[in-house]
Amino acid sequence: MSIKEGCAIGREQVEARDVPLVLGLKMCAVDCDKLPAEYCFDSEHDALKYIKNTTQNQHASLHNRQPSLDGPCCDGEHVNVRYMGRRIASITSCPCIDAVGQMTLYRVHW
Repeated sequence: MSIKEGCAIGREQVEARDVPLVLGLKMCAVDCDKLPAEYCFDSEHDALKYIKNTTQNQHASLHNRQPSLDGPCCDGEHVNVRYMGRRIASITSCPCIDAVGQMTLYRVHW
């Protein structure tokens, strides 16, 4: 993974921190409390479950996982949620740091 010097949240520049991971790799992360409020899911599974419940569609599935190209996160991911070949939503992830340590939060995009 590449380490970036900083991450922009809106117009505010946030200092990036090097965070050691289990495998000894490093990544860039922002403070969790600086993320937009929409990053409110603790797991991708919870975000997908919310989409399925909201759309009343239990057959929606994840497709085409890629690194996020924009947004507040340095090393986040974007994945489409599809049903019958159509994109119905997407989920983005954002590694972040809070008082306890590192975590990843997730957001649903309609």
